[in-house]
Amino acid sequence: MKKILFPLLFLPVIVAAHPPPEPPPLERGKPKKMIHAIRIWKLTEELDLSEEQLAKFLPKLNRLDDTKEEFHKKRADAIKEMRHLLESEKVSEKELKKKIGEIEGIRKEFEKEKDKTRAEIKKILTIPQQARFIIFQEKFERHMKEIIRDIKKHRRIERRRRD
Repeated sequence: MKKILFPLLFLPVIVAAHPPPEPPPLERGKPKKMIHAIRIWKLTEELDLSEEQLAKFLPKLNRLDDTKEEFHKKRADAIKEMRHLLESEKVSEKELKKKIGEIEGIRKEFEKEKDKTRAEIKKILTIPQQARFIIFQEKFERHMKEIIRDIKKHRRIERRRRD
């Protein structure tokens, strides 16, 4: 009996010396898909969409999201190019002015497409649903920003602990 109990006394020490492996990192884009699914579920619930409305609404919502994502990518790329221009020694004001105009054009194109899609969404939703949609969008985006801020804060704390 002592032969069995004696090694068991050291089990907590062995376990503590070998912490469990870290979970694998999330696949790229997976959190985004999860957030999108949660958003659709919550929106459907919040707006009390009929099946017919849902069938018309989701493609418009997806287009709105795609437009936003494309805008952010195009804008980031154009700003990166402008940064490189500024770092070069022989950049002309004409080149900078052209790049600034390009960035402004990207923004205007985004706003135009966003307004068009929102107008199509308004045709699908009743007035009370439109009001709830606006409020939901605001609350959801604020909540996502808070979650992201909390995750970043948690990661900083964890890095400090490891260092």
